[in-house]
Amino acid sequence: AVNAAGESEPANIPEPVRAQDRFVNKTPCKDLRFRVLGLFEGNDYEFRVFAENIAGFSGPSPVSDPAKPCRPITVPGPPVNPKVKDYSCTYADLVWIKPTRDGGSPVLGYVVEWQKAGGEWEKVNKDDLIKQCAYRVKGLTEGTEYRFRVRAVNMIGDGETREIPESVIAQDIIIPPEIEMDVTCRTNVTVRVGHNINITGYVKARPDPEITWTKGEALLERDKRTTLTNNFPVVHMRIKEATRSDHGKYVLKAVNDSGEASATITVNVLDRPGHCKNLTLTYVTKNACMVNWDAPEDNGGTEITNYIKKGKDSEDWESLHENVLKDTFFMVDKCIENQLYQFRVQSTNDGGESDWVKLTDVLVKEEIQKPVLDLKFVGTTVVKAGESVRLEAALRGKPQPEVKWVKDKATGDNPRISEYIVTGLEEGAQYKFRIIAKTAINISLPSEESDVIPVIAEHGKDMITTKQFYLIYCL
Repeated sequence: AVNAAGESEPANIPEPVRAQDRFVNKTPCKDLRFRVLGLFEGNDYEFRVFAENIAGFSGPSPVSDPAKPCRPITVPGPPVNPKVKDYSCTYADLVWIKPTRDGGSPVLGYVVEWQKAGGEWEKVNKDDLIKQCAYRVKGLTEGTEYRFRVRAVNMIGDGETREIPESVIAQDIIIPPEIEMDVTCRTNVTVRVGHNINITGYVKARPDPEITWTKGEALLERDKRTTLTNNFPVVHMRIKEATRSDHGKYVLKAVNDSGEASATITVNVLDRPGHCKNLTLTYVTKNACMVNWDAPEDNGGTEITNYIKKGKDSEDWESLHENVLKDTFFMVDKCIENQLYQFRVQSTNDGGESDWVKLTDVLVKEEIQKPVLDLKFVGTTVVKAGESVRLEAALRGKPQPEVKWVKDKATGDNPRISEYIVTGLEEGAQYKFRIIAKTAINISLPSEESDVIPVIAEHGKDMITTKQFYLIYCL
């Protein structure tokens, strides 16, 4: 005992205390056996018996050996839904589901038996029990009909047998190849540079087909980067650390004696685009200039989403546009005359940005071009007296050149017009024409001579004394 002052000395119980006996029957049992109910599984119990008459109870019988209640153990039930999954001329693959009743003891394994047509049932696995719910029966004779049955075994013994309803004739199954690609690579596979390319397909065929992978005309083989795996029905190809050169169309082909099948997968390897090509200055004025370029030869495997155009007239580069630019030209305005500028451009896509391409220094000023004329006449132009004729010429030059028309080395009165009426023509005479352009700086070379133009009288009418026609050119 313990209190605030301390503990008392321990006291010994002189005799052991025994649990009170419990009668399991409320009324006398007249038989020599009795079923005891209400026991707990796993507990140990001992029993003894008293005899009773009108005088009272006898002394107890000797105590029984300890008994531990547990479930009764029986043989297991039959396997569920056994069937032949596959077969050939030499083997048959059987599958089943474990019994719904194990008999109170775990199933230790299974026994498979076969019966040849007209023969007796024979045990297939004679030495060891089958641990899995599947088994390949080997050693079949081609053309022979077989029946199969399965039973489960536990510590008590063999359970009920379940027979497969269908019989099997040992022969090869011929199935032409069928290919189904994995959902991740049905038609297209897109990866970034440096990542792995994985293509998985499922091939159904009997007998197992020959598998080949090709890219274009090239046959793919195993190497340091390429792994090819055939674990039917699954076939797999892996290319490590993809590069841009790995993009293209890949073909998976399966061939056996009964046919062939193929599947095409397009692989796109994303990378940043190549740099722009042929960056040039198209023209310059005193306050603007036009810059052109060509799209990259390699777009990086995806559409070019933007061109970034920058310019500078000092140490810092400045973006020349805020919105997305998809055209391959750009007009730079608000320039300062006689100021040096630099321009550069890069392309972008979902994979990143290309290297910059830089244009040499550009001096913004009015460009001066020497006049150029292109006056070409095809064949002979026949003009009736009193009618007009139109002559056209292509003219280029900066600033806009002045134009003079010359007839037989004579200059017209108004050299700035683009249309000139030639008068004073003589009937029956033949004329040639050419044009000279003049600017404030210099004079162009004469254009090519026109074809010979004869002047004739209109048939059936009197002679016309005032002859003229129009000579027209294009600036």
